[in-house]
Amino acid sequence: MTIPHKVAVVQLLDKLDPLAERIGAVNTIINDEGILTGYNTDATGFYRRCTTGMLNRQRKKCCCWARAARRVPSGTF
Repeated sequence: MTIPHKVAVVQLLDKLDPLAERIGAVNTIINDEGILTGYNTDATGFYRRCTTGMLNRQRKKCCCWARAARRVPSGTF
């Protein structure tokens, strides 16, 4: 799922993962026997990049990217 549909599709789903519910946007939808569940993997991926050392040397870029993202910063960990 991509912008602008990440937010709009939420109202069409049967269930939301707790993180996706907090963020208010999804980028992955799983159809499990007709039950559509939305997930947001953007926030998890962003968090991992910032905490595993991949961007530790470039924290400034990491923070700037966070401000540019619409919903990732609201996915508090």
